[in-house]
Amino acid sequence: MSPWIIGFTVFIVYPMVSSLYFSFTHYDLLGSPQWVGFANYKYMFTEDILFWKAITDACAEGRTAFDFGRSDPDQTGLLTFKDRWGAARVPVSYWRCPASRTAASPLRRWVDACASRAFFHAPDGIRVAAGTLLYKHIG
Repeated sequence: MSPWIIGFTVFIVYPMVSSLYFSFTHYDLLGSPQWVGFANYKYMFTEDILFWKAITDACAEGRTAFDFGRSDPDQTGLLTFKDRWGAARVPVSYWRCPASRTAASPLRRWVDACASRAFFHAPDGIRVAAGTLLYKHIG
């Protein structure tokens, strides 16, 4: 048997088949899975209060969009699901920090350390105000 078939089976086929199996069971990790058939799907689409509450609250507030969250471009099944709901694809850009602090200059490390110490000892009101101000620009 060639190595790619083993890898494909172990990392693709087995997780997909086991996920499908577990979706038809009640499994709490402490006991063995109990077969429930389509009951989980019935619950999700007809009785899952949180899912439908989110949709009804959004409609009641006059919202015209529902955020399905971020998806990687290679998750074609998830993207197809969102597309069928009428989701709009919006590109997301990320800011990455350097992997290590050694890339920063000594002056930059000193400034970061001083700012960190000052922020740590600042009163809660100042930290909350700074977080509120900076979050919309950083987060």
